[in-house]
Amino acid sequence: MAFMTTKESVQTCVLSKRWKELWKSLPTLTLSNTHFRKNSLFKKFIHKVLLHRDNSSALRNFSIEHKGFVHCRIFGNLIAYAVSHDVEQFKFEAGICCYARNVVFVNSLCPCYTLKYLNLSFRGTKGAIIFPETLDLPELIDCRLKDIAFCSSDSGCAKPFLGCNKLSTLVIDNCTIYDAEICCMFSDKLFNLTVWYNRLTYDPDKQRSTPNLSSFAFVGRLITSNSNHQPFEYNLGLLEDANVEDFCWEISLDIAETLKSWLNRFGTVSSSRHCSQTSKVLCSSFW
Repeated sequence: MAFMTTKESVQTCVLSKRWKELWKSLPTLTLSNTHFRKNSLFKKFIHKVLLHRDNSSALRNFSIEHKGFVHCRIFGNLIAYAVSHDVEQFKFEAGICCYARNVVFVNSLCPCYTLKYLNLSFRGTKGAIIFPETLDLPELIDCRLKDIAFCSSDSGCAKPFLGCNKLSTLVIDNCTIYDAEICCMFSDKLFNLTVWYNRLTYDPDKQRSTPNLSSFAFVGRLITSNSNHQPFEYNLGLLEDANVEDFCWEISLDIAETLKSWLNRFGTVSSSRHCSQTSKVLCSSFW
């Protein structure tokens, strides 16, 4: 039943008198509103599943997908339930409906000493969801974030992953940084970093501290106000694989110099891939 949605698991179990209660102790919950005719039925189903589930059973994988919008209070309750049941993998994809800008409610994730995989995607929030200054998730290995804003600490440096000592893979999609000069993508064990920025433009005038990267990918439209700016605080001497796809509308010397500064940080990279537009921009700097 690990490959079934929760709705399918419940429907299968209730067909048998012997196994009709089995779904209450399943370690995986996969919930999606695409399997319901109305959102009201989906919300009612979630409520009943969480209400009648066996609380003594561990919850390893909790996945929620909603094509519409979910109220921030409901999202907070879902996180609280997951954390209280020692969740190991948590995935949430939905728009967040709230009336306040810069709402910080991801804090309820911390501390969580069992979470290894985190995937948060907030459609249509445009940076309204601010991440805590530091996540206390010591077992987190894989983190994927979309439409989230990082905030700085008193030192002016954003360190959202300082407490994630085992983090090795990080994917950030359309995320922004508020009031920070350096965004430290901790920890030292971070090996794979992917940056997507598709909404409008991406300004690299913030440094990222990622000394031990072995794989880096950037996809988006690049702008810069300082061609001498280095986006990485350290040379990436351990980098083995790099992929840069800059979707610029016009060839600019400043952008070309920025891309060259990126390549200078890459060191002895063994595999480097660029889209045709990126290659044109780089070639323009030599003419």
